[in-house]
Amino acid sequence: MEVLTAKTMGPSKNERPMYDLVVHNAVLLTVDEKDHVIANGAIAIHDGLIVAVGYSRDILSRHDFREVIDAGGGILHPGFIDAHVHISQYTSRSVLSCMDGTSVT
Repeated sequence: MEVLTAKTMGPSKNERPMYDLVVHNAVLLTVDEKDHVIANGAIAIHDGLIVAVGYSRDILSRHDFREVIDAGGGILHPGFIDAHVHISQYTSRSVLSCMDGTSVT
């Protein structure tokens, strides 16, 4: 299984695309329609975008990379953004300016 984006369609059949980074040997938690889990997966990154997701053997054999990272079997969740916030820290930062005598109108 390899998912390619439009960005991967550039090179001719004889050329292997060169991407910035690959993280391979990872357990990938995908967000496709069936929430596939890829046991020995890889993610290819180029210009800050995910350009390919699939089995390590497929991604590594079809593309070249400037940097290669072995995830050592760790879990990867492509596109996941950690947007949590610690409310107590957020509110204390927002009132600090008021605590030193700054007036608010």
